[in-house]
Amino acid sequence: MTSRDALAPLARPIRTELERFAAALERIHVDDLPLYAVRIRQPAHRRAVEAAALAARERALEAAVDAAREAVVGYVSRQYGAAQFRTAYVALETGHATTDDRVRVMRSLGEAVTAIVLGDALDASDRAELVGAWSRILR
Repeated sequence: MTSRDALAPLARPIRTELERFAAALERIHVDDLPLYAVRIRQPAHRRAVEAAALAARERALEAAVDAAREAVVGYVSRQYGAAQFRTAYVALETGHATTDDRVRVMRSLGEAVTAIVLGDALDASDRAELVGAWSRILR
């Protein structure tokens, strides 16, 4: 099954929101991505992650969630790879994000994309918890 097939069951407004999110993400410099990533995992955040997993399973949207996360996280991984060795004025400049930053960004992006895919299947507070600061890029 291709990622396009996995996303096919999603309602058009959900696919549109995913496209808007991806387009907004493309406008952010890779070194600025950690500014949007969730830093602390509180009990409310863990509950939101668990609620999302349950909602995806109950609505048979696990494949769609996985495909959307894979597409977005894959894009950011490629951006980090491209930024690894940029040509600076005098020498090669390596990316500034630490490995921990990158992992945090990938996890946080995956959770935000999950919330977008699940849409109204999530409680508003759980959705807000998972999207976090990434909501600022959609304004």
